[in-house]
Amino acid sequence: MSFFRNVFCLNVYFLFVNFSWSTLIEPTVQVNSLNPDLINLEWPVSAGQIYSVLGGESLETPSPLSSGLIATPPDNTWWFDRQGLSRAFFQVLEQVSFNEREQLVNGEFVSVLEPWVTSVIDAAGATFTPKSSGLLVDITMPGTAKWHIQLIQPGFRLEAGQQYKLSFEARSVGAPRSIDLKIQSTLNPSQNTYFSQSVDLTPTRKLFEYNFAPERTDSSARIGFSFGGNETNLTIDKVSLLKGLIIQKRAESHEMVRRMGGGNNLMAAKVILGHAAIDDFKLLRASGYSHCRIGYKMDELSGEGPDYLLPEKDLRLLREAVHQCLEVGLIAVVDPVHNWANGPGYTHPDDLPKLRAIWRQVALLLAAEPLSSVVFEIINEPHEDDNVVEIIEGALSEIRSITGNESRQVIVSGEGFSTRGALISAFEQDLFPTQDNNLIATFHYYHPFSFTKQGKVGADPPSPTNWGSVEDIDTLRSYFDEVVAANHEWAIRNGTDPLPVYLGEFGVDNAAPPTDRKRWLAMVRMEAEARDFSWAHWNMYGDGSSHKGMGPWTSTQLQDPSSRSFQPETVEAMTVRYQAEDGLLVGGVASASLSPGFTGSGYLLYSKANGDDVYSEHEVYIPSDDNYLVNLRYTCPNACELTLIAFDLDGTEISRSQAKFQPSGGWSHWKTRTVDLSFRAGESVWLRLVAGDQPGPALDQIHISR
Repeated sequence: MSFFRNVFCLNVYFLFVNFSWSTLIEPTVQVNSLNPDLINLEWPVSAGQIYSVLGGESLETPSPLSSGLIATPPDNTWWFDRQGLSRAFFQVLEQVSFNEREQLVNGEFVSVLEPWVTSVIDAAGATFTPKSSGLLVDITMPGTAKWHIQLIQPGFRLEAGQQYKLSFEARSVGAPRSIDLKIQSTLNPSQNTYFSQSVDLTPTRKLFEYNFAPERTDSSARIGFSFGGNETNLTIDKVSLLKGLIIQKRAESHEMVRRMGGGNNLMAAKVILGHAAIDDFKLLRASGYSHCRIGYKMDELSGEGPDYLLPEKDLRLLREAVHQCLEVGLIAVVDPVHNWANGPGYTHPDDLPKLRAIWRQVALLLAAEPLSSVVFEIINEPHEDDNVVEIIEGALSEIRSITGNESRQVIVSGEGFSTRGALISAFEQDLFPTQDNNLIATFHYYHPFSFTKQGKVGADPPSPTNWGSVEDIDTLRSYFDEVVAANHEWAIRNGTDPLPVYLGEFGVDNAAPPTDRKRWLAMVRMEAEARDFSWAHWNMYGDGSSHKGMGPWTSTQLQDPSSRSFQPETVEAMTVRYQAEDGLLVGGVASASLSPGFTGSGYLLYSKANGDDVYSEHEVYIPSDDNYLVNLRYTCPNACELTLIAFDLDGTEISRSQAKFQPSGGWSHWKTRTVDLSFRAGESVWLRLVAGDQPGPALDQIHISR
């Protein structure tokens, strides 16, 4: 048993519904040398396995701290912020998932429709014809609502807490349109809905995939597609509902992108000059970021061929920056060939041996770094005339040949400066390897240049360029949707899973109008997250008019790393995250700090309500009129509720939603409850959280996303 500062392993079995546990693993548990509140757990892993971490303040009250951790051989690393806990117990469990089990029958509509049934009310009309390309739904009269035309399969069993994966392929036959999808109780569909989704179809056939876990068991559930209210025909095919925690071919890559979340770029020049400091990474973590993209210009610093040796000093500086990043609990994206597109006349194939030599040395330098914490990026913004296939294949062959990097996550881009169009083109031309399941696709986004680069030296716009109209936001969304569509079409065409996507750079010159700059940053970040892209803002420092940095970089920051800071407005745009205890407290709402595991300075407690006079109000930033997800981090030993109300700037109520909170397992066990709510745009929009008839939850943090 490992023991570090009253932190040690717990050997106890736990039973979880529908899962079996094959191995109890004792992790190495260490207190972070730079941050004593940060505890690092590490344990050896096997490919294809899934792990969970259990923990608690005592042997009697352990609970799941994290589940569904996908193996990243040879070792997994997991961080725990003890937030003042004097001791804690940990145990890692190797989870063996059930085999994938199909719940539906005839999801490919082979020659007949049964056991699917149709429902078409009198005011609507449609025919359902099985074809080799799937089921054709020919709508003759659309009716006035989607449920007027339905395709249903009843009679399968759902189990509470079990993971399910629902997938299908569909397209519209003509103009884009939407359909509704619901999984409900067959006996009482209006009362028991287990999954609901509106799906947007285009004339391009797409793969749609969703994961969910029902909160109750139902021995007779049904799946229903609703096609009414629109006269555009459609086809649907390969409808599948798999039971069990599904391990996909690229599950580890998608999990890495999920964990990367939001990040920022530390410019290569600052690392090369030795200006990177532990304070930079502490600032990122404290500001809510999860990773840092660390650049270097090894292509400008290497020696002559054929060996192209890299200077020891530069290898040391790169490694030190990576170690500082890991020490504070961030994931490091290592980009050692950051200036390829800007160098003096690179030509293919002369420079391919140089690129391979660089990666041979860097891959060896970082081979021992944990796969769960260090990601490689092959090249930053290759030229339009570079052969990206040979670049990727050459670098990958060097990386994969070094022991420790066989399954390292590697980021790849298209030709043409890593633009959105370059990535789409790479998908359309099948330029990415399909057999390597540890790849992440990337693109950079600075659209439109007239807005994002208006502080550029030499630029002379007649007046400040604005951004944020309905058309601007629609363009952003359609551009990101095109990336998703091209990715899915590539996957279907090549018989593989879509690549996870990393938005490696986006930013706006500080010369842009501040309100619009903040709106652009927030919308790009939110729309990326809505499509499961991880992202990294460009960049950390440089707040002059022609820079896109978040904080000042003067001789003061150069000489004193502890003085480095970020613009609060830009951080808010990047996170839209608020500490609940900072709100306005009315009635029986009080701030507390007794239960461990909270973030910030404490959390809120809601007493029993008397009408609507027990609430907290929070000033939040909303970039555009729309529906949003309000993510509430809470803990509560019993079921409770809050009513969420969004107010306009003048105090007019915009929308409200009642949220029920399930027991979290104790006051020290934190969970997240997500609530849909409509907002209008504004810098100071008010969100009110009103207590219910019973004492409300302990509320720690509020995060708003798309």
